[in-house]
Amino acid sequence: MRVPLSAGKRSKPQFRLDGNRSRLDLESPRRKKMKPSPMKTIASDIVAALQSCKDSSKAVMMKKYMREKFDFFGVSAPDRRDVLKPYLKGKKAVARTATTEELIELMGYLWNEDMRECQYAACDVLVLHETLNKDKAESLTSAVKELVVSKSWWDTVDYLASVIGNTLIHEGMLNVMDGWIKDDSIWVRRVAIICQNKRKTKTDAKRLFQYCKEHASDTEFFIAKAIGWSLRSYAYTDPDAVQRFVEETNGLQNSQRGKH
Repeated sequence: MRVPLSAGKRSKPQFRLDGNRSRLDLESPRRKKMKPSPMKTIASDIVAALQSCKDSSKAVMMKKYMREKFDFFGVSAPDRRDVLKPYLKGKKAVARTATTEELIELMGYLWNEDMRECQYAACDVLVLHETLNKDKAESLTSAVKELVVSKSWWDTVDYLASVIGNTLIHEGMLNVMDGWIKDDSIWVRRVAIICQNKRKTKTDAKRLFQYCKEHASDTEFFIAKAIGWSLRSYAYTDPDAVQRFVEETNGLQNSQRGKH
C-alpha cells in the first residue's frame, strides 16, 4: 500500500491508506498546479502547531524514554492536546466534522511525518471520531491496522487499540479481531487482546478469555503484558470470572496472572 505524501514534503508517498494508487502522476505539471487537499492543509497546520511548542531538552528525554526509536519535538501530552484544541474540541473540530474517509487521509499524512508527536496527534483525532455505521467502522479498522504495523511501538499501538475499541459499538466488528488475534504481527495480536479494556460490562468476556488462553504460553513480552493488562481491566467489572479463568488456565505466566 502507498501512504499520502508527508505534510509539507515533496517526496513520493510510501503507501496510501485507502489502498488505491494515485490516478495522477504526483510529479506532473498538472498535479503541481492543483491545490492541496483540505486534509493535507490541516496536517501541515497540525505539524506547524506542534513545532511551535518544541522543547529540545524534553525532546532528548522523550527520545531516550522510547529507546531512541523516534525523534521528538519535545511536546508533552498536555501541551500537545492544548495546542491541538481547535482540531479536537468544538462543533467545527476536524475530529467531529470530517468523514471517516477524510480522517483516513489525514492520518496518512501525519503518520509519514518524522516527529513522533505527529503520530500521537493522529491518534488524538482518531479516538474522538465516531463511525456512523459498520461499513465506515470496517474501513477505519482496515486503515488503523496499517498504522499498527507501521512505526510500531507500544505507545501508538496502545492508543490505536482505543480507536479500535470505539468501533466495537457496531455489531459484528469483534469478528474482525478473531482474525487479528492470529496475525503474524505481535502488535496486531496485542491490539486484539487489549481493545476491550474500556468496555466494562459490554466486554465480550468469552472472546477475551479465549484470546488470552490461546496465548497463555506466549513468551513474547508485549503479548504477555497485554494479557495481564486485559485481565486486570476486566477484573474491575467481574473479578470472580477473571479469578476462575486464571485458576483454570494452565500456562499463564506470573506477569499475566497479576493480582485479580
